[in-house]
This record gives sequence, C-alpha cells and structure tokens, in this order.
Amino acid sequence: MEENNLLIFESSLKELFSKFANNPFYFFYEEDVRVELAQILKSKFKNIEIDHLKNKIITSPIKCEYPSSLANKQKHDIVQVKKNSLNNIYNLDLSVIIELKLGSINYDRCGVFKEDIKKLLSYNSQLDFGIALYFYQNNIDEKYFTNWFNDIVVNFNQIEFQQLTIEPKVVNTFIITPNTILKTFTYKEFY
Repeated sequence: MEENNLLIFESSLKELFSKFANNPFYFFYEEDVRVELAQILKSKFKNIEIDHLKNKIITSPIKCEYPSSLANKQKHDIVQVKKNSLNNIYNLDLSVIIELKLGSINYDRCGVFKEDIKKLLSYNSQLDFGIALYFYQNNIDEKYFTNWFNDIVVNFNQIEFQQLTIEPKVVNTFIITPNTILKTFTYKEFY
C-alpha cells in the first residue's frame, strides 16, 4: 500500500467532513454523500488500465456500489479496485472499501451502520484499510453514540479536524456531526 493512497483518502475525507460541518442538510439522502465523496476521490486518482475479456479498458479505480469479492457478493458504497489475474472488470480485487450512512434525529440509521462495520470487519485485513462513515445531521452529545455502539465498539475518541488520519490494515470508523468527529479502530469481538 502506498503512503500517498492514505493521504489522498485523508484529504478527501477532510474535504467532505468540512462541507458537511458547514451545511449538514446540503445532503438530503445517503446517496448525496456517496456521490460527493466519489466525485472528490475520482478527481484525485489517475485512471487505470484493466484487461477485460481480451479488451483493454481505461477506468477510474474508484467505483460505487461495487460487488464484494467475498462469496456473499454484497455491494459496497465506494471501493478502490486494483488489477488481478481474472481479466474481468466486475471481479477486481478491492484495496479500500467505504461504507456510509446518513442519519438524523428524525431518520436514525445506527442499527444498519453497525451491520456496515461488521461487513468491513469480516474482511480480516485483506484490505489496505476500510472506512465506515456515519454522518449525523444533528448535534448530539457523544455519549449517546458511545451507548448506541457499545456492543461493537471498544471506545470512540473525539478528534479535531486536523487530527484526522486513517490507520492501515484496519477498519477506521468515523461518526461525523456538525460539531464533532468521533473515531475508532478498536472493536469488540462479535462473531
């Protein structure tokens, strides 16, 4: 894994987090957040050349709703793909997976977000890193998030915007509200 890859994802998340903090209701649906982040990432990565059924294809390494490489074939919100020997653009290796949710007091998605975290953890370090993002449109006391996620997360740490980093070979979970960023990469056993 390239150090530059981490830095690109970190800077892209900072850009998105800043936009969200300034106007959380700019994003009405989860799809709005996914499109914004995918556009930011696509603008920062060079296209790659992939062999596909005896053809050469030039494409972005950033894909949305890409199928899992695991047997369950679930789709992932955003991925970074890389070449493999299968010569099939629909079955590339995944180096980064991002799962995201958007919630608010009126539309909470915590339970579904826990499933996203578990899905990423099931990759057992096969990825360069995973990212789980939960954007919460309302300001809320962080103790509520700690309580809601205490069955899966060891603890959350509140971080400042400039402290945002991504740890390699783990799932990096972030909860983003207009005034707070919580981060963890330590989890309880749940299997």
